[in-house]
Amino acid sequence: MTLFVISFLIGCLSVMTVRGKRGNWPPGMPVTRPEVGTVPIRPGDRVVIVTHSVIQAL
Repeated sequence: MTLFVISFLIGCLSVMTVRGKRGNWPPGMPVTRPEVGTVPIRPGDRVVIVTHSVIQAL
């Protein structure tokens, strides 16, 4: 179940990132923060930071 939730969150973030870069994301919707992909950390820690960024954006 945990693996499913993590996979789902990563999938949502990838869609949000692609739409945000293309410029067709509706105004007022949460977006990913640009510093998420530039932080050099272990892959296990990246999920925590990405999830936290989305929660802050909401």
